Amino acid sequence: MALASIFLLSPLGPQRSTARTGIAASLFGANIELARVPGGGYFDLDIQANAMLHTWSLSVEEQFYLVFPAFLALSWYLASRLAPRRPTRSVTAVFVLLGSGVSFALSMLLTYHPSYRLGTNFAFYSAASRAWEFGAGVLLAFTLPLLTRVAPRVGMALGVVGLVLVGIGAFTLSDVSQFPGAAALLPVVGAALLIVGGTASAGGLTRVFVSRPLVWLGDVSYGWYLWHWPLIVFTAAMWPGRPWALVVAAAFALVPTSLSYRFLENPLRFNDRIVGRRVVALVAVCIAVPIACCLVLLAVGRAELRSSAIHRFDQAMAFHADRQRGCDVPESLAEGRDPACTWKVPAAKGHVYLVGDSNAGQFTEPVAAAANRRGFDFTVATSAGCPFVDQIRRPPTGVAPLFSGERCNRAVMDTVDELVKQHPKLVVIASSASEYVNRSDDFEDPRTGVVASTPAAKAAAWQRGLSPILRKLGDHGIPTLVVHTIPQLATRLGDDWRAQTCSVVRIETNSCGGSERRASIAKEQAPTKDAERRAVAGAPLSSSVDLADQICSATTCATRRDGRWVYRDSTHLSIPESRRLTGRFEQLIEQRAR
Repeated sequence: MALASIFLLSPLGPQRSTARTGIAASLFGANIELARVPGGGYFDLDIQANAMLHTWSLSVEEQFYLVFPAFLALSWYLASRLAPRRPTRSVTAVFVLLGSGVSFALSMLLTYHPSYRLGTNFAFYSAASRAWEFGAGVLLAFTLPLLTRVAPRVGMALGVVGLVLVGIGAFTLSDVSQFPGAAALLPVVGAALLIVGGTASAGGLTRVFVSRPLVWLGDVSYGWYLWHWPLIVFTAAMWPGRPWALVVAAAFALVPTSLSYRFLENPLRFNDRIVGRRVVALVAVCIAVPIACCLVLLAVGRAELRSSAIHRFDQAMAFHADRQRGCDVPESLAEGRDPACTWKVPAAKGHVYLVGDSNAGQFTEPVAAAANRRGFDFTVATSAGCPFVDQIRRPPTGVAPLFSGERCNRAVMDTVDELVKQHPKLVVIASSASEYVNRSDDFEDPRTGVVASTPAAKAAAWQRGLSPILRKLGDHGIPTLVVHTIPQLATRLGDDWRAQTCSVVRIETNSCGGSERRASIAKEQAPTKDAERRAVAGAPLSSSVDLADQICSATTCATRRDGRWVYRDSTHLSIPESRRLTGRFEQLIEQRAR
């Protein structure tokens, strides 16, 4: 897999993370490597491009197997010493129960109350916070004599309940769930009840699970786990934005799984000659060869970065100046910004501000250049994920935004108050309005508490949240320019299209990304743009601009156009494309600034 990653993964991050994780996995430490990576949550977009991501659970398992025998021996010893008249097995089970309880408590604490030093990544990846799941299986083994006494009908019922719990977990847990925490009880308790049911009764679900196809699937499941994830990652890199292809890749993984089971796993498992020194030699090879392949991947990946095509792609995918200079922070303009967030000119005629979320940040380069050319100082103050409207954003349950909806709302309104004090010549406002309106976030009116959940209701809420901001600035003689959301390609390419999803082959052949019909995007964004236009119409000194003509052709919006990279991801422009808008912004500033 490491060698295949040379061709099938992007050298702009995924190759390196795959190689490092592969090396760590060879030494039983993939979970430790992933836990220490900033933003390394299991469902984070960058992590999803790691072809060795799935090895974290194998490392947790191996660490448990290394530590648990010593824990079991110590528990057995203490049981014989502290309660010599009681069955050692029972007292040892109590120690296992206590240890599992401590592990579960740690998991709950870190999931719902992440500490500064550890956090949710530790809760997910750490063997300490996941050991209770193994402990549940150990306790089942301890209680096996009791399980055989369970009435068959009761066992069958428990098995059905277990299957339901596992099913609920499979279809409800997602990237927005707070996991592990209490949510992990669904698969763990469900699996435990299935085992109880299978032990107590040979009928019902047990009869289904012992059928030859399912027994075979269980036999090869370990190999299937090893094969499925890399093939999914490689498929996503070659054919981004096609969810059905990922399902096909996962199913196709059964082909190499069955071959490796037949010609690799079983020959090693049942070879009586692998004893003594041969075991040591086999272990050494199994550790050294993967590490060597991962080192090759690291070396080749560094060499690939020197390719002209990849270098140009890397430049296009860089973060904009607001992010690079530390101007994109979760706080209001009133709390200050680094001096690097201001571009000054001698004898400035006044000040131009750019505010909003990351969709405002993507215009930092052209607005800064345009303002300076027209003789104005320029300041950018953005907050990613914080819409510049007087509404409280409510993400789906379980999603942790960069900062709360209330804090975001306060930051926006405090920024408006600060702009009134500064009295700039022009305020440029931009947000990913259509993205907020069309996705699963809700809006809550801070004045009435009314929650808008449907796209139509959220579009109306967007107008109600933008109007007072524009009116307040206009009433104080401050002109505003609302930049409508750029055409976004998330519908066709998916929210996760970016540099990290493209393979070396696709980058080198300039085939990374894709396109979407402009009419489809316009239809989706129309309600939000209409809401912004109505807000602008009702506010003095306010105007709006739609940049779609500068970004797309007459019929199509594409990640690449006329030999240049237009987008850095599905919803943001690349730096070179953004700079092409400098002339347009210069005209707008000349017309609007007072």
